[in-house]
Amino acid sequence: MHAAYPFTPWEPDPAFEPSPSREFLFRSPQQPESDWWRAGAFRYPVERYPYAYCELGAGIQMTYLHRPQVPPECTQALALVALGSGCNWLGYYMYHGGSNPVGRHSFFNEFTVPRLSYDFQAPLGEYGQLHPSYHHLRLLHLFLAEFGSQLAPLPVVLPPGAAAVKPQMTGVLRYAARAQQGQGFLFVNTYQDHAGGQDLEGITLEVLLPEGRLRLPREGGLRLQWGVSAIFPIGLELANGLYLRYATAQPLTVLRADGRTTLAFFAPEGLRTEFAFAREGCQALAVVGGRMLEERETLYAWPEPGLETRLEATSLSGETVELLVLSQDQALRCWKVKLAGGEYLLLAESEGTAWVDAEEEGLTICWQGESQLDLLSYPRLPATLEKVGLLAECGQQGLFWRYRLQRTPWQARWSLEQPEPQVVRLRLAAEALEGVHDLFLHVDCVADVEQAFLDGRLVADCFGSEQPWVIGLKRFLRPGQELELILRFTPLRADAPVLRYFSRERLPAPASDGTLPVTLRAIRLVPEYRVQLEQHR
Repeated sequence: MHAAYPFTPWEPDPAFEPSPSREFLFRSPQQPESDWWRAGAFRYPVERYPYAYCELGAGIQMTYLHRPQVPPECTQALALVALGSGCNWLGYYMYHGGSNPVGRHSFFNEFTVPRLSYDFQAPLGEYGQLHPSYHHLRLLHLFLAEFGSQLAPLPVVLPPGAAAVKPQMTGVLRYAARAQQGQGFLFVNTYQDHAGGQDLEGITLEVLLPEGRLRLPREGGLRLQWGVSAIFPIGLELANGLYLRYATAQPLTVLRADGRTTLAFFAPEGLRTEFAFAREGCQALAVVGGRMLEERETLYAWPEPGLETRLEATSLSGETVELLVLSQDQALRCWKVKLAGGEYLLLAESEGTAWVDAEEEGLTICWQGESQLDLLSYPRLPATLEKVGLLAECGQQGLFWRYRLQRTPWQARWSLEQPEPQVVRLRLAAEALEGVHDLFLHVDCVADVEQAFLDGRLVADCFGSEQPWVIGLKRFLRPGQELELILRFTPLRADAPVLRYFSRERLPAPASDGTLPVTLRAIRLVPEYRVQLEQHR
């Protein structure tokens, strides 16, 4: 079992400066004696055991001395590079953050971390909230659910000179393939932790296949934005005898219903999409929302990502396969569900976070922020889904059907007082949760340590950082009882080494006692709404 942590805030030296890690460089377990792994990452017979991760650092817990923020692009690239390097098992630490329990005589926290909070910046936060990394990983998880069985047996193929690439060399594209007999997946990455980067221009890739060389793109070069990681299919069989030679778009998922197959792709941020179909085996190709070009051996298409875009390829036997091409932003808000024997792609249009789940009984949608949510579905939701006045159909947008969910806006009474510069009292009415699934308190504050007390007991805490402090209040609310939460803040010292983790424009001027005054920038309550739509049989 392997582990990978690009961020190491457990270092005891407050001035510790991490170096760029090797976790974003592709490697191969099939070459354990190469220069790449002389450090000893593979200390076992690689042909006898699967390459598995038990601890991919999907976030990191902030410590008192070090408070780094893990961007979602880091979490996505970490998992993607592991897959491209031969891993067939993604295990995360942590995938879901939480709160440490309180012992009879003391706290159970590890040294230097908060007494209770173990949010870890995990994809799922301490109170079940979805962090951006959750959505980035879902892109990979949807891909693996559909294509994992194809990927698993494929060996790693590294380009010449891969072992010479160093983490500091951010102007060099990192790439690898997992492929065999002309079929597989090409992995690319431009993200690197603790290093400045740049967009890569004019990139061309050449894949050596049994039948010859495959160049992508067809002409010119690719532009890969800094921080982007992606998976491109090579020689993907769409139907019997119908092959996608390559695409500069990432497969998202596959929908199957009524004998029809739909493949959903998305365009990684800033990348021009290009699809190349083998003419042999392709009877016809139609493109809506883009242009195409026919050559002797290849049919090319350049779709513009969006809800209106659609490619339709027909095999020699008459089997038709549909391809959707979304933008990355749209893909990050997509969910695949099964309802009434069919498969659907749902896209939640919400300024805040949203999630979708489906079971045989129906559909559950949760979202934060405004009481109204627009939900797009492809194909159209089944008529057997009971709307019960909560879901209204609003016509079509491109290939998708638009629906609107509406709940009564949250209007519970609450008040804030600041009896002291470092103390805030939050009072919440007994009926606070009426009509909502949860309430999240967001505190934007410049402070060193932040703590919340209920009836004189510590119930939540965190170390101040660039991120807002978020508390899920449903955990603490009791039916019929008013909630009074006391928030206490301790100031940062003006000479604290941890200040390097704060942006200078956020920091107040030092006070005469050598501290930075506690600065409350904003405190707000964000409701979470929930709708359950039942399935009629």
